[in-house]
Amino acid sequence: MAVDEVIAALFDLPVAYKPLYDAASCVSIVGCLIKFCDDESCERRPRIDKSELTAFQHAVLLLAKSEPSEKIEWLPDYGCAVMKSTAGCLSGEVAINLISLDLHRFQTNSKLSSKGSYRYIDAAVSTDYEVLPIGFCTKDELFDRENAFRSLLSSAQSRTGDRRSARDGKQGHQRTPAFIHALYRQVFTSVEELPRGGFTDVGIHTGGEPCNTSGPLVLSALRQILQDYEAQNESISSDSLFKKILSYFGLFISSKIVEKYDKKAPRKSNSPDVLLEYAFHILRSSSLIAAAASDDGLDMSYFVEWSQDLRDIITKLASEASIGYSEQYRLPSSDQEIRGHHENFSFNVPSPYCPTGDGSLSQSEIHKKESDNLGWINLPRTNGLEDTHTWSKDSVAAAKQDILLSMLVMRKIEALMWSYAKDLPIMKQQELNSLASLVDHYREVLHYLKTGGRSSNLSLAQLKSRELLVVWVGKKYPSNNFILSDHTLILTHACLESAFCVIHFNAVKLNSSEMQGFGVPLDFNKLSHLVLSKREEWDTVRNVAVYLSKYSTNKPVFTLKDETHTFDLGRRIANASPDMVKIWEEEESDATSRIEGRWEEVLRKQEEARKLRAEIADLNVKRAEENRKLISRQEDLDKHERKKRRSKTSSWVSYSISSHRECEREVNQLASTVNCLDSTLTSRNASLKSALQAPPPVIQPLPKEKSKAMPIVFFLYMPPMFQLLSRFSFTAQQLLIPTPWNSAFGGREGSERVDLTETVARSVNGYCLKSVKDHYNIHQSSQYHQPSRSRRGSDYHILLCSWSDCVPEKIGSSSVDYMHDKNDGIWYPDQMQ
Repeated sequence: MAVDEVIAALFDLPVAYKPLYDAASCVSIVGCLIKFCDDESCERRPRIDKSELTAFQHAVLLLAKSEPSEKIEWLPDYGCAVMKSTAGCLSGEVAINLISLDLHRFQTNSKLSSKGSYRYIDAAVSTDYEVLPIGFCTKDELFDRENAFRSLLSSAQSRTGDRRSARDGKQGHQRTPAFIHALYRQVFTSVEELPRGGFTDVGIHTGGEPCNTSGPLVLSALRQILQDYEAQNESISSDSLFKKILSYFGLFISSKIVEKYDKKAPRKSNSPDVLLEYAFHILRSSSLIAAAASDDGLDMSYFVEWSQDLRDIITKLASEASIGYSEQYRLPSSDQEIRGHHENFSFNVPSPYCPTGDGSLSQSEIHKKESDNLGWINLPRTNGLEDTHTWSKDSVAAAKQDILLSMLVMRKIEALMWSYAKDLPIMKQQELNSLASLVDHYREVLHYLKTGGRSSNLSLAQLKSRELLVVWVGKKYPSNNFILSDHTLILTHACLESAFCVIHFNAVKLNSSEMQGFGVPLDFNKLSHLVLSKREEWDTVRNVAVYLSKYSTNKPVFTLKDETHTFDLGRRIANASPDMVKIWEEEESDATSRIEGRWEEVLRKQEEARKLRAEIADLNVKRAEENRKLISRQEDLDKHERKKRRSKTSSWVSYSISSHRECEREVNQLASTVNCLDSTLTSRNASLKSALQAPPPVIQPLPKEKSKAMPIVFFLYMPPMFQLLSRFSFTAQQLLIPTPWNSAFGGREGSERVDLTETVARSVNGYCLKSVKDHYNIHQSSQYHQPSRSRRGSDYHILLCSWSDCVPEKIGSSSVDYMHDKNDGIWYPDQMQ
């Protein structure tokens, strides 16, 4: 590794390193702090004032103490350190506390492995610490206490399986600060202690990868020592000093790495040396800490000066290395240089090109040109749209890797589009689909050209201008990417491509009466900002402008501003389409069938309720009669009971045991009959309640009024021609939005920050709470009626949505007793907006 693993882990460099969780790495980090503190530049550079330097030196000395009563025991594999101090204690006493890492934050980084590939590293990073008090003891007792702790630790480490028992105080081995704290408390109290939790496990005993705990632990101990020093010396602010130490320590390490850089070392590539990359990474992370300190009001002016000097040095070294590497590819600039260094230097100049009589190349001549490799390009012979589409489709994959082929693909497609702008053709639907796919290839190749870093020597303004011109003549369109709702059309995702002018021309030709009176959403004046360099490109701009100027921008359809006219067009197209009129007639018939089916259910439940009420009335009469008999016979039974009791004390009382038993039998029989009638009444009342409950309402898929329903039918069953036109219109408007959306070079002077994100981007979930397509498809089927022909609407490339779910929770009467109209309990989405 180019840098020490301790430095790589401490500053989280973008290279794979072993996590540091051992005491030796803590000692190494303390050693780095000592070198930083002892650096002579501390005296001549005004980093921190004298009192702060004294506090820093005091803290570093305590970190490196070796005396048993003040030595810090590093336990990074448990996420803690045992800090011992005699300061502030009685003579001969030692205060023992535990520095425990806390507030772990999940973090994922990409690291360069030893094999040269990158892999993801998931880790928990401590962002704070806690001080857990352990206790006090004399210096003489300290040795015995530490031996007792080590004995308890060894015993806990040996417990496995069923030998572990939290209830009996025989907890298993845990790599947590709470575990160490519990063992130390047990040493001081002689009572079994259990870990109290509250600290994140460092990951080793649970089978996970070890965490990088050494660096955070040493810095936490340093911060705590500074806080203790501040409590005794109020002349410093420990928090401010700690931020300064972190900032300047990063600059110190970065400068030391730069000093290790060997400018004379042979270069294997044109990329910056890893040492310079690591130095710049540490410089950047330190600058973030310094910026936060400056925001807190600290004076970091010297840090700015030093960091700028260091950055200039790194940039200069990287530039010199790059120039030195490129020297090996430089051609000789003089005859003397050729004779002195390249005595056998020669150029292989091919023979002049002599084409055949008809101006084309034979197969042998093509192979000769390929072998000569003088930049000759064998232009493909393509005849019209289909040939160009087939060739571009086969060339897209290779063009993503070859800039020359990328430019060739784009130029061929541009040439075809410029020709279409000159003379707009009438096309079949299949040809329009091919045109869409062709321009899709154009933008796909252009995307990889831009994102692959191969367009640095090209004019981005011209690339953007050509892209927009291709889209306005032939453009990309979205797939389920537009949200159409009341008063707003929102463009959301990336687009596919096809030809706006060509598609609009064909749409007008095939639907002249329906398109009459509607304008286009594009204003040809918006093309004035294009940056183009060729005559044919400006001719195309003029042709597009001439075509668009024939149509007004009044009442535009498929516009991002207002969809009112788009709904008017949809209503007109749907009313003129026999297929859509047939769909409406079927929907109207099915809606009536749903109403009739539900009304039949209402009548059935009403008849059932009438019968149940009559039966309940009869049962109530019968129960009253049987209950009257039961009460009478119960009175007779009471008389028999009294006679029986008196007969035992007097012989004059007349008592018949047979009459008594007969009366008792009749009472039991009547009671059973009454209970049976009660049970029957309960059942009949429950049935009556169910019968009176209104059946589920009918939620119709389309509005009741035809004028409101037909635009929805148009969008759900949109003809292919208008599917293309809608997508093309939206993307042509989208490409007028400047990119990137967030730029620091905007405004009139080109130096203002401009952020269009909130204006342009919209969340689908936030603006589309109810999909009209989902509403339509879900409510096609009903328990009262199943359509004879399955109909499924589609969003195609426009999401037709409602701002809210406007279906009311309660529809119609809740009881069939109050239902006297078939339309009671029927809901139409006429009010859906």
